[in-house]
Amino acid sequence: MQTHFPPSSRHAHSVSDDRLLFYRERGAGVYGALPYWFSSSLAYIPQCALASITYCTVVYYMSGLNVAAGTLYIYI
Repeated sequence: MQTHFPPSSRHAHSVSDDRLLFYRERGAGVYGALPYWFSSSLAYIPQCALASITYCTVVYYMSGLNVAAGTLYIYI
């Protein structure tokens, strides 16, 4: 499974690491659950956007749709 889906296995590993880090820092009183959730969600947005744009661009050109740049932006 790890050889076929390496990005998902890396993400699952980082989730467990982040959880341990969160428990440690919450126990020390550094921050609460809501600020941690908000900041981690905000930090994940650019990664999701880049992955989506890359995937859409590859699929768009592989499917043989209109090659004009304006139609690619509409597709994305």
